[in-house]
Order: sequence, then C-alpha cells, then structure tokens
Amino acid sequence: MNTLSLVLALLQEARSQSVAPMLKTTLVKFLYLLDVYTAEENAGCRISGVAWKFLHFGPFSIEVAQAIDELASLRKIVVDVRETQAGDKEFALIDLGEYQRVDDLTGLGVSGVVQRRMHADMRRYGKDLSALLDHVYFRTAPMLEARPGDSLDFSDCIKVSIQDLKTIEMKKLRTKAIKQTRTKLCEMIKARKVQNSVVQGEFDEVYFSGLSLLEGEPLEIGLTGHAKLKV
Repeated sequence: MNTLSLVLALLQEARSQSVAPMLKTTLVKFLYLLDVYTAEENAGCRISGVAWKFLHFGPFSIEVAQAIDELASLRKIVVDVRETQAGDKEFALIDLGEYQRVDDLTGLGVSGVVQRRMHADMRRYGKDLSALLDHVYFRTAPMLEARPGDSLDFSDCIKVSIQDLKTIEMKKLRTKAIKQTRTKLCEMIKARKVQNSVVQGEFDEVYFSGLSLLEGEPLEIGLTGHAKLKV
C-alpha cells in the first residue's frame, strides 16, 4: 500500500475522531499500530511495505518520515511548527490541507475490526503522547523482544481468539456460605443507607434561627457563677 495514502487516511480518521491536528511523532506511531493490527488480522502480513526499527521513541520508519515531508511539500498536509512554552524545543502539528478529499481507512480496504481499534486508540492516545509511547513500547508484539537499533519483526503479531484462551474453573461455593454473604451485604447496605440519610423537617423560623446561631459568632467562654443541682 502506498505510504502517502496511508498517512493521508490516518489524518482523515484523526479528523473524524476529533484528535486532529496531531503531533508528528503521534502520526508515525499510529501508522505503526495500523501495521500491527493488520498483521494480527492477516497472519503477520502488514498493510504498509515500510521498514520499522527500534529507534526514536520506539518504532520508527524513515520512509514514513519522508512521506510526511513529501506530502508537506505537495501541500496536501499542513505542518505547523511551534515552540514549547519554555522556548527550548520545537514540535510539529500535522493536519490535512484545506479542501483535501482523501480516502479513509475503509476506502483503502482496511477491515472494520482494524478501523475500530484505530478509532479507539486515537480517542485514547491522540492527545496523550506519553500514554501512546507506553502502549507501543510495552504492549505490541514487535517491540517485546526488540533492542535499540533492531529491525522490527511482525511475524509474531497473532490475533488472540476466544477459543485460544484457557478456561479456568471457579471453585464452587457452598449454598450456606452464599446465603450468609448475601445477608451480610444486605445488612451493610441498610446500615450505609441509615448513616447517609438526612433528617427532613419544616423550614420554619426555628430552623432558620438555628442556622443563624450555627453560622454566627461563637459563644463567649469563661462564664462564672454558682450552679445548684437539685436531685
């Protein structure tokens, strides 16, 4: 699949999920995730033909970076370079150019399953780069055994099926124990309701006068005198 088309499709999807514009690093990582998810659905076969290595902030492809630069030179995308508040670093925000009509992932033949996964990741990580980096570092198969500088292997991207999961039999509880637990829970719920209940009454003059006393100046202390107790 043409890398330029994939980059444009991801930016189109980012717009649909309200996470555009996105950082250049974020865009690169999303294309990597697209390769991971398509490989999981197709026995290790990816949608792109680019080479990925463990380089800058995890998975990186020089071909994807070059594709972004080419799209910017063609004015199909807008690259907005800004400085951090401290003024010591620059970062680039990328979005589709005005009046661009491009295919989304569906138009490129990406399955609905992969597209939904990409949408979920965009909503979760589109504005949270640190969480995205954590995800691609520690939760994607090609990165699990990789070392800095290694080429990434997608052959271990295998879709997990429900049938592949081992069934765990839970220990059966005795009927008497279940009844005792339910009774205890009911007692705790009732106690919580009583504790959180609020006494209601008429909001009359006595009520408001009481509030004024509570919110007013504290009573004087140090009173003197004699008290007589009568039994």
